[in-house]
Amino acid sequence: TLEQLNDQFNEFDQTIRTLSDWVQEQTSDLEFMRTRNVEAGAKDNIRRCNEMEFQLTSKQQILTSLKSYNGRMTSSSSTFRITDQDGTIQNLRHMLEHLSPSIEQLKLKSKSILTDWQEYNRVLLEMEKILREAEAEINRIEINAMNVETYEMSTRKAQVYLQAMESHRNDFDQITVHGHHLSGQCDGQTSSKINDITHRIQQRWTTVQQRLQEIIKPSREVVDIWRQFNNSYVHLLDRLGELEGRWYAIQREKFTSEIDLLFDKSKVNIIKNQFFRLS
Repeated sequence: TLEQLNDQFNEFDQTIRTLSDWVQEQTSDLEFMRTRNVEAGAKDNIRRCNEMEFQLTSKQQILTSLKSYNGRMTSSSSTFRITDQDGTIQNLRHMLEHLSPSIEQLKLKSKSILTDWQEYNRVLLEMEKILREAEAEINRIEINAMNVETYEMSTRKAQVYLQAMESHRNDFDQITVHGHHLSGQCDGQTSSKINDITHRIQQRWTTVQQRLQEIIKPSREVVDIWRQFNNSYVHLLDRLGELEGRWYAIQREKFTSEIDLLFDKSKVNIIKNQFFRLS
């Protein structure tokens, strides 16, 4: 009946409008999502793209059903034609086909941005860890009372941290590359923050290197001087030992000589006494 056809048409028309509204909404969302370049935004973009892809499959199935439904409505009446709806369905099909690669492109772009952020943060955290440990060691060295043992220990520890920083020299260089790449994709405010963070971590890195070198140089000098003193002291002790041995030897010789002299004098006196008694 005409009433049934009218109800069917209204349902058909409402479905098309709903589908068209959905396409417009997703297109608008994609435009907004393309402007998101921070890590959280990239993660949310990937999540939304996955949702869109799932929903898109469902909408394409609805579109296929609409084309079939349109055919059944047309065949049910020789006088009722909705040829103008064919153009709408065709337009929706093109829009859905265009939406699919747009979602995929945004998804790939968001994954790339997320990877850039994760790599930047990884390098940043690695540098922060090294700097935090090195700064703590520098503070301990500067606060504690220093003697030769702590000087030598501080030299070794400072050298270890300096070598660790040198082995991560690539991180120092890469943080600039990653920061520049990220800031080029972001808005002015975010770009400025990235550049500021990159500059501060590099400046801090350079400062810590200089402080470690300042500790190592005087520590080495003190240790070298102390070792020279120790060597001289040991040599002096050896010489004193030799002199002491010689002194004791001389004293023994002198004592023996004096005893012999006294013995000789005693013998002379005895002979004299005997001579006087005989005379």
